[in-house]
Amino acid sequence: MSNLIVDLEDINRYDSKNKVIKLRIIGTIIEFNPKDHYIEIQTITHFSSAPTQIKIELDDDIFPQLINPQFSYVGTNVDCYSLYLNGRITLISIDLFEEELNEELIRSMLSLSSIKDIPL
Repeated sequence: MSNLIVDLEDINRYDSKNKVIKLRIIGTIIEFNPKDHYIEIQTITHFSSAPTQIKIELDDDIFPQLINPQFSYVGTNVDCYSLYLNGRITLISIDLFEEELNEELIRSMLSLSSIKDIPL
C-alpha cells in the first residue's frame, strides 16, 4: 500500500524510526535537476490550499525512466512512487499524469487517500 502525500505533514502520520514508507506523490514538476540528483514537485494541494513543494532524490537507477523529455519541463503533471526513510524521499518510479488535475479529481483522490484499507 502507498500513502498519497499532499503535504509534508502527511508523512508524519505514517513515520516511525527506521520504517520505510511507500509514498505516492501527484503534482507538477517545478524543478528538475539531474546534476544534483533531485526533482522538486508541487503537490496537488496547490489547487485548494497553500502549495507544498517536495524535493525527491534521484538515484542512478531511476535515470533510464527519465528519458522522456517531458520530465524536464516545468509544469508537467507527474505521478511519482517514492520511498521515505529517515527524512529522505527517494524516487522509485515516475509516470506522466495524463488526466487534467481539476478540483473534482483532486477531491476524489484525497478522499481515497484517507481510507486506510484501499491502496492507491
